[in-house]
Amino acid sequence: MKLTWYSRKVKAFKGSISDLRQEIPYFSRDPFRVDDGGINQHLDIIVRKPLKENRGYLLPHDDEGHIPIATVSKQYILVQHHDVLDALETALSEKGFKPAELEAELKLTEYGERMWASFTLPTYGFNPDVYTYDQGDGYPVVLKVNVLNSVDKTAALRINLTWHRLVCSNGLIYGENIDFRKIHREKSLKSGAVEQFLNTQLEPEQFSRQKKRSEKWYTTKVVTKTLSEEKPNPSQIEYWIDEVVAKKWNANVAARAYHIAKTGHDGDVAPPQKGVTPHEREVSSTNEIPGAFAPVRNAYDISQMLSWIAGQRGTIQDQLKWMMDIPHLMDALLKTEKPLTLQVGPEDSPVRE
Repeated sequence: MKLTWYSRKVKAFKGSISDLRQEIPYFSRDPFRVDDGGINQHLDIIVRKPLKENRGYLLPHDDEGHIPIATVSKQYILVQHHDVLDALETALSEKGFKPAELEAELKLTEYGERMWASFTLPTYGFNPDVYTYDQGDGYPVVLKVNVLNSVDKTAALRINLTWHRLVCSNGLIYGENIDFRKIHREKSLKSGAVEQFLNTQLEPEQFSRQKKRSEKWYTTKVVTKTLSEEKPNPSQIEYWIDEVVAKKWNANVAARAYHIAKTGHDGDVAPPQKGVTPHEREVSSTNEIPGAFAPVRNAYDISQMLSWIAGQRGTIQDQLKWMMDIPHLMDALLKTEKPLTLQVGPEDSPVRE
């Protein structure tokens, strides 16, 4: 899948934080001017410095020179990607982690103006039972710290934590009200804010609270029922698919979600037909989803299905937005009558009471 970020191509890297820093450029803030004219008194220009110059040797190509990125107001605060990573390393070190040893991933736009970096907290070593767990299905879940930053004013500085199920790399937002978001203005970017946020979120007590939420989802069972022609009622997953998921995302995605819930496969959705609801749409079983349970056994399986769909979005901004939508979709599901039910037909798995 080719990722983009507001129409810009995205490059992906894996390695240590030291490895990733080699791919991240520095930027300067220069006067907005032309060679034979004056200086704009209201705007500055953000310029990418040569990446290879940052590594300490001469430039072999002209295209590695200084590149203009964006114009910004005089009030805009340039936050270097490296400064954000410095704050992240400090916060993780203060919690007893060794940032240099963490598995890291980096997504970077063509000129490096937008960055999304993720760091996986270890499943061994320092307090392994504090930041990882097995929900009971044999597939460990780990915690990732994610940081997003831009220098071209297209995105605020954001930090969040996500659960990731190792078998399929599905991501779920960790808890509620945990999205650190600061626009690039002096009053909003206070010194030490990143460290303070992460220090609070990485407290073992916070992890315990969020783990209990996941356990609640796991113990909320789904009962399969024989396929019926009656209109779905609010306790049925079919109702939630048609009335909540389809309206929050779209009908095609809702159809895929329902197909995954029943079969464990993703695929292409048949064209819409008049009078056919999203859960009734035909979907091909093109892609088997790693670690999926079909039909879904509980609300936790449903959350993983939603996470898979969010992770398949083709743009960084959609992946982040849809991941943030999942807790709200799950809240709507869990507010319905219990038990949750899922209809299955002859071609599906057997009925499970």
